[in-house]
Amino acid sequence: QLELVQLGYKLKQMRPLQQPPLEPSLAVHWLGTVKEPTEQEALVLSKEHELYVRKVVEAIRDEGDDNERRQVFRSLRLSDGLASVAPVLVRFAAGEAAKAKKRSCRTLRNAIAALRALSLNRHARLEPLLHDVLPAVLTCVVGKKLGNDSEHLILRSEAARCVADICDEFGDRYASLRPRVAKTL
Repeated sequence: QLELVQLGYKLKQMRPLQQPPLEPSLAVHWLGTVKEPTEQEALVLSKEHELYVRKVVEAIRDEGDDNERRQVFRSLRLSDGLASVAPVLVRFAAGEAAKAKKRSCRTLRNAIAALRALSLNRHARLEPLLHDVLPAVLTCVVGKKLGNDSEHLILRSEAARCVADICDEFGDRYASLRPRVAKTL
């Protein structure tokens, strides 16, 4: 027995170190098994949030009157409880905007208005969703054919304003955002 007086430990015997493996091997770790949720595993919304999402969808699809639509977009810009539903709203609005050739310019303008309102809302936590937002909005700026009517210049202008707002809001935090947008334009 070896006695270490300073530390007060007694070492009965020293075991030899374990030999390293001769060949490299792989092991599964829980960090490596992250996957996208399926539709069934997706975000579970409360009844109030489901109703809210339905109202936003109706506003984007141009269902209902103009006053109600303006109220929905104002709510998207000012509400502080949108972080939990922002992914659903962004996915829908960006999906509508990405179908620029098939949608009316009015529907596309509504989708851009919804995305712009969300981008101006600091409580929506849009940062992790920018990769969904920007391609759809930029499509409405530079797309060859937008909508199936003659309002495409208004749509392009509103989409460009949305891109400018996103760059103003997030450009300082993401150094590559503005150059990438400029390269696309």
